[in-house]
Amino acid sequence: GCDDPSSPLAYDNQGHGTHAAGAAGADKGAPLFHDYADALAPGAKLVILDAGFIGGDSCTQRPGLGCPTRDLRPVLEQAYLQGARIHSNSWGDLQGVPPPFTPPTANYSAGAAQIDDFVFNHPDMVVLFNTGNGGALGRSSLSAPGVAKNSIDVGGAYINNNGDLTVSDYSGRGPTRDGRLKPDLIGPDFVLAADSDLDVSTRNCNVSSQPGTSWSSPTVAGAAALVRPYFVDGFYPSGSRNLAAGRNPSAALVKAVLIASARPAPLEDSAGVTSFAEAVPSFRQGFGMPVLDDALYFSGDASKLRIVDRAQTEGLASGQSYTMRLKVTSDQAVRAV
Repeated sequence: GCDDPSSPLAYDNQGHGTHAAGAAGADKGAPLFHDYADALAPGAKLVILDAGFIGGDSCTQRPGLGCPTRDLRPVLEQAYLQGARIHSNSWGDLQGVPPPFTPPTANYSAGAAQIDDFVFNHPDMVVLFNTGNGGALGRSSLSAPGVAKNSIDVGGAYINNNGDLTVSDYSGRGPTRDGRLKPDLIGPDFVLAADSDLDVSTRNCNVSSQPGTSWSSPTVAGAAALVRPYFVDGFYPSGSRNLAAGRNPSAALVKAVLIASARPAPLEDSAGVTSFAEAVPSFRQGFGMPVLDDALYFSGDASKLRIVDRAQTEGLASGQSYTMRLKVTSDQAVRAV
């Protein structure tokens, strides 16, 4: 059941949480310089919720989340009150179905509704989930509650033997059961990151490479942790840091920037040949893999960035419209999200 906080063997006694946290914000070696096994956002601060691990219930196998899975809004609120504005999750709710039986997939669960409600009422909280590893089930194999409307659902991709980035076969696929597009994006799912010897007193700094979409969502969360300070530190609109121009970006804006920066990844057939066999967005990869420099404008870039990010109280009501005019030459590409 419960871990003993005084035991050095009770902190992440399975290792999954350490690798996920390391995939988001690990900083190995010189601080704030990219070293071997660093994450995308090595300067990020982490708030850790230890949900525990027991490996046998019919809910999440995380006793800290309860069985049945408790209301997720207080869980998100705990992190929010500690200053977190990006919440990465690498788990799925079995929804009462014991292993090894297949739980409901791609359904709008109670947890999904709670996530949507929380983000609606905390519009600057970015919530990410992995798709799960049920891709072999085919269409609509996504795990819940990551299929929430206001979440960012992240599938997996890896570098194959030919050196090509390709979508992983086991990555959960859309659409949702109510027909929505998910996943939103893909991220690396074979990730070199921090590892644990399951004893916090040793202070080891091991690393390992592990497969699974559990590492896709924290990696994209690391990307979100770069997008957010781009706006907080006032890089928009000049492309240079200007704290006077800083703003608190909404979760919708962060999600839009990640989607705007996405590049499609090819698929791989049974012979190991990769090809762009599908248009994006798709039910296998959403809009693709984020490449942030494709969307974020910095001083001297040829491509520009234009945003509109308004509070809900200032947004459009039913029947209203908003027009934005852009001047584009024939040799320029335009991407709107």
